[in-house]
Amino acid sequence: MGALRVVYRGLRTNPLTDLRDKRRVVAIVGTREFVDAAVAEARVYRRRLAAANAVIVPVYTTDDSAGGAASGAGTPVGEAESRWLYAAAEPEAWRSYFNELLSSRGMALEAGGAWLGLNYKGRSFGSAKGAPRWDELLGTALQPSGDGFGEFKELATDTSAAAAEAAATAVAMGLVYAGSTSTAIAEARGLLDVQEAFYQALTRKDVVTMERLWKGAPADASVSEAIAQGARIEPWAMNSPSFPPEGMRATDRDALIMSADEAWTTAIERPSEGGTLLATQRWRRGADGEWLLCTHRYIPWSADGATAVVTLRCDGRGCVLLGREINTRDRRGAVL
Repeated sequence: MGALRVVYRGLRTNPLTDLRDKRRVVAIVGTREFVDAAVAEARVYRRRLAAANAVIVPVYTTDDSAGGAASGAGTPVGEAESRWLYAAAEPEAWRSYFNELLSSRGMALEAGGAWLGLNYKGRSFGSAKGAPRWDELLGTALQPSGDGFGEFKELATDTSAAAAEAAATAVAMGLVYAGSTSTAIAEARGLLDVQEAFYQALTRKDVVTMERLWKGAPADASVSEAIAQGARIEPWAMNSPSFPPEGMRATDRDALIMSADEAWTTAIERPSEGGTLLATQRWRRGADGEWLLCTHRYIPWSADGATAVVTLRCDGRGCVLLGREINTRDRRGAVL
């Protein structure tokens, strides 16, 4: 696999072996619809992927571009995005590799797609058919770089800067606003303000505000599945463990508005007892134009290299704590 090549910033082509000890790689292969959807969701975690020295390589199973490397949502659009999103050079070689890999396991790449992750040493840390759960992948295999002592630097949230960064990403990708940067900044700031209100309600154990933010939220599939398997859900009620212990701080918050009706936010939660958690919220637009919560979740994300083995999932009913094998592991460890 090390002979496969990637394109950085649309200019420089390197074999995967050149990334050893520098970058971790997640290759996404499949139909255009599948790959573009996976990359679009990865953009929610764009800053987290960059902090983890991780790069995504989209591989389309059909090549409908004249230049050889298929274009689409998987095409980097600027300097910041090039930190975590590369392109597949010689796409046919990538497709052949994945077809042979799946065939050796008695599988075929039909509708949809698959992913494969490589660590710093070029060994596979996980693979599966279907799209990756990006926050779980970050928590289990793509931890952030620290300061040499296993510490993850704390960053305060600069709302103006975060709104400008979110707007630039949305406008550059043509996701919303048709290039209206000022409108995009205002919308992103409004979303960040609602996220701040959520964290104020969460840390103050404000049940009334929490109920308003979750108003009309659909049931989250992972929460429903856990309940069906016997997990206990802790409701958004006074003295419920769904509310964190005193002193938790939400830092380094960011946002991305994906469409007129859907948006995501993330944050680094810092519990008073120590540690860092990667938190994600998904939002939907209400009938009155307000942003309402659909999902809140977190997973441990630590610069000391520890692998997360639990994840919290919440919806309007409350929260469940899940402990399971989060990602499919390729124990044979393909080497670059």
